[in-house]
Amino acid sequence: MVKYIVIAFTLLTGISSAQVTQEIKTNPDDPFIASLYDSLIGSNLKIYTGKKFYDLLSKKQVEGNLYYRDNDWTTGTLGYEGQVYSHVTMRYHTFHDRLTILKPGGYEAIEVPENKIDFFILHNTKFIKLLEPREGYYAVLYNGNIGIFARHYTSRHEKNLLITELKDRQKYYIKKDNTITQVKSKGSVMKVLVEQRAELRKVLRQRKIMFSQNREFALQLLGEEFDRLQKLK
Repeated sequence: MVKYIVIAFTLLTGISSAQVTQEIKTNPDDPFIASLYDSLIGSNLKIYTGKKFYDLLSKKQVEGNLYYRDNDWTTGTLGYEGQVYSHVTMRYHTFHDRLTILKPGGYEAIEVPENKIDFFILHNTKFIKLLEPREGYYAVLYNGNIGIFARHYTSRHEKNLLITELKDRQKYYIKKDNTITQVKSKGSVMKVLVEQRAELRKVLRQRKIMFSQNREFALQLLGEEFDRLQKLK
């Protein structure tokens, strides 16, 4: 309650935005505080201080998506140097592995510096930076005693001199006992989660889940079930 009173007093007395920022950042995980902070500071937010993003591929005729899910700008959440920013207009370029945000006014794309990003949430998917197996952004499918991640990237094929064909690709990884292993099939997943292999196969059968047809959902489920079964041991 004291925190909200301080903010109200700051606004009424016209004290500088730097002081408002200091009070608001006392609890960056509070969604009300994060939204209020964004609305107060607006285009002066430090997330808009990156360099302008130029994409040479955008000058070509392409078939497919340059960005995660689609090429449209989407509202998401950005964790930036310990502060959480909501309602940020962003896109994740899966070919260049770059997060870009749209400056207020909708006229300029900014590349967010990688070393300042804690995480970002786009299309209800959370991405974090991992240094291995290859440095870049990974979607978090499950994060418990084990971690399961997806690497979304784009392959490029020149159909002819004028048209570039793009295809969405994914690679999946399980982090267990500080070791990250790529998994390509249900069998490779079971080799990593060998302690509960029989029970995990049973779960997939009971829920009639075809691993090859819905890998991300299956991996998320298997991660949750693996940790649950391990706690019962």
